[in-house]
Order: sequence, then C-alpha cells, then structure tokens
Amino acid sequence: MSASTKTSKITQSSVLICDGLPVGIPVASVSKLTLFLKRMVLIKNGAELSEQPNNVIVFVDETSQKTTGIGFIDFKDDEAAIKFKTRFVELKFDNKNTLKFYTKKEIDEILKESDEYTPLVFNPIEVTDFKGWLKEDKYTEGNECFATFQYGKTISLGWYNPSIPKEITMQEEQPFISSNCSFSPSGTFLYSITEHGLIVVQPDCKKKFQFPHSGLTHVTISPHDTFIATYSATAPYNRHIIVWDRRFTKGIKFFDLKAK
Repeated sequence: MSASTKTSKITQSSVLICDGLPVGIPVASVSKLTLFLKRMVLIKNGAELSEQPNNVIVFVDETSQKTTGIGFIDFKDDEAAIKFKTRFVELKFDNKNTLKFYTKKEIDEILKESDEYTPLVFNPIEVTDFKGWLKEDKYTEGNECFATFQYGKTISLGWYNPSIPKEITMQEEQPFISSNCSFSPSGTFLYSITEHGLIVVQPDCKKKFQFPHSGLTHVTISPHDTFIATYSATAPYNRHIIVWDRRFTKGIKFFDLKAK
C-alpha cells in the first residue's frame, strides 16, 4: 500500500439507517434480500461501501423472525455516506418500496418526539380577568379596545379610557355594518369592508367615516393607521386602487390595473 493511499475510517457517522425495505420477509430469505439491496440498489447507484463483511444488514425482528423494513448500511467513510445520502433523498427499491436514508443523529431527533397525546388545558377567561388584562400598563397608553359582533343585532364595544380609570367602558351599538368588523393595526379604529366601500368607526362610535369604493374586496392599512389602500377590480378606470389619508378621509393616490 502506497503512502498516498487513503485509509478508510469506520465511524458511527459512516453508517446510514435505511427505511422502506420490504416488511414481513421470512428470515430464510433475508440473505437474498440483502444481496439484492447491496448489488442491485446500492452499488449500482454508486454507493462506496466499507470493506467489512457485514456492510449491509437487513434488520430482522427476533420474535416474528421477519424483516421490519429497516436496514443498516456501512460506507467506507463519513464523506461517502453523506455524499450518497445527499444524492438520493429517495431511492426506488422495487415497484412497491422506496428507500429513505437517515443518519443516527436524525433518528435520535425523531425518537425525541413523543407519540403520547397530551390534551391541551384551556383556562376559561373570566370577565374580571379580561378587564384586568385591558388595564395592564402596556395597554393603557392608548384606547386599547375589543369588539364583539352579532350579525344584524348589536356590536358590543369595550375599551379602556385612562381618563375614566375605575371601570372598563362597555357599550352596545346598533350595527353600523352588515358584516364583521376588525381593528386597525394600531387599534385606533374599527373598520368593515362593504360592497360600497370602507366604513371606519372610532372606538367610542361617535365618529363614523366612509371611504367610498364600489366593489371593494381588499383593504391594507399602514402600521400607524394613517394611510389606507383599498382595492376593487370592478371600479372605474384609474380607480382600481385608491390610497387614502385617514386624517382627512381623502383619496391621495389613484392607480389602474394595467393589462398584461
């Protein structure tokens, strides 16, 4: 052996676990199965195996004396193992079976996951707890709000007003919309999309603004609630997209959908 000849180093990382082999093959036929896997699948596809006699092992269950679909392949070194694994994410064994290859580290990670179901614990929110949440320091700098909507009946609004610190303000209003409502990104107003345009309502329901845009389907609001972009595919020419300044309820930019 010349000095330039690289000596194979067999380590744990040079072994790949093979999944997807035929299941239920009797132990008497395992040698033929192993030989086929080694010659017709692995070596034929460029696998550089170690020189160990048992470099390909098909696992057999001791109780049933039949294969479980798992095998172990010992490559000549770590590099050869990773090269083969990288090249073949999946490798067809026959018409019914497709092989996948894993390192021991990957198998260890999979085994860390438990198959035992742990039911989620839901702690019901009490009204007092919910109000307490609204009074936390990080929410009291502005009018932090929430709203519940009952179709065709009323909208229940609740908000914390620092000027009235004793209690959360609760108020029921007649529906100003015919569909559900959402809060703006900064929580300074409620809005609803209608077929005639956008409706914006202040948290105390004392101010209502309309942004007319026939056929409105999509709305985008800037992070600080200053600008609103509305979209309608059926609007007149040069009015498919409108950018509004909410402070003045005025359209400031108009765009048309250009034909491709």
